[in-house]
Amino acid sequence: MQVFKKFFRVALAVKSRLIVAVCIGIFMIIFLTGQSDTSTTVKFESTSLNIAVIDEDDSEISRGIVDYLKSIHNVDETKHREDLYKDRLFYQDIVSKVVINKGSGENILNGKDANITNLYNESTPLGLFVNNQINEYLSIVQKKINEGKDVKVALDEAKKAMDSTNFVNIKEEKTDAEGFAISFNFLPYVVMITLFSSVLYAMLAFNEKEVKNRTLVSAITPIERGLGLVMGCICLSTLIYIVLLVTSVYFGYKQIPSTRALILEVINLFIYTIVCNMVIFLVTVCSGKLNDAVMVIANGISLTFAFLGGSFVPAEYLSESVKRVGRFTPNYWYSSAIDRIVDGAPISSVAQAYLMQIAIGLAFLGISLAVLKIKNDRSLN
Repeated sequence: MQVFKKFFRVALAVKSRLIVAVCIGIFMIIFLTGQSDTSTTVKFESTSLNIAVIDEDDSEISRGIVDYLKSIHNVDETKHREDLYKDRLFYQDIVSKVVINKGSGENILNGKDANITNLYNESTPLGLFVNNQINEYLSIVQKKINEGKDVKVALDEAKKAMDSTNFVNIKEEKTDAEGFAISFNFLPYVVMITLFSSVLYAMLAFNEKEVKNRTLVSAITPIERGLGLVMGCICLSTLIYIVLLVTSVYFGYKQIPSTRALILEVINLFIYTIVCNMVIFLVTVCSGKLNDAVMVIANGISLTFAFLGGSFVPAEYLSESVKRVGRFTPNYWYSSAIDRIVDGAPISSVAQAYLMQIAIGLAFLGISLAVLKIKNDRSLN
């Protein structure tokens, strides 16, 4: 318990460094989530045009065409003199006059082109736009009928397929997912520099030769010392993990695509935090003492991992040579897990990225133990 308390006392001795690291991290999280928020504010507004429609066929298909046009435009079915229609088109009271000629429905059933006349003012593209909408709609109807579907079903499915809000919803959902990936991809760097500013500092302080000698002559056993340091690392790392995770979720909840994505990201960041502690153990064992040079090297490690692993730049923009090196960093597999979560990949695929992070962490741990054994053997000799 004495070592545990002392661990926090040492870590808080440089609280200014810890506070600066946390504040910078939180600022960057807020900034990135704010940037991705701006891309999700685009909303769909349908443009309804004024058109005149004359249904001379009065068939099930022609009525379906009229119904579809009514769902997207302001349709006037009142019959007028031909010169009046021309005046309305000239003064842009209407953008198009659509006439569904007799036999249009039968032509479509027989696989022929519909006999539809579209009169519009050629000085504007709006009438042509309406014409293209009708042609696309009829093309889908024709396809559904050829598949053997009932006329009513074909009309309903064609109308649904032509609903452009479906495409907008997909686009907005995609944008949200991209915002989630951008904001949460930056977290590994924030976690690592924060842990280096606190946990690593405390571990290096306890690894000083003078401190270790004092511990050896005290009533504290090596096991108690080791357990105290482990508990200190776990508690402080967990506290930092929770603070940064809650901050990210609070400011970026609008970008989170689903509850499933949030749960998987919580696990992803937790695994990465554990791996960071294994990196800290390796740095502690290799350095052996606390000085500014070690902290500079540690910060260099965090920057290198972030650049190679896709924390700063999305992995898709990295060259193949950089990716090959980046695969040996936990950041790369953290970012890979994020991409798989966003893409809705199965749990097994996301778990592979988790396992790769753990494997890299165990490799760091193995190297640390090997270095520690070599140092102990030398001290005995």
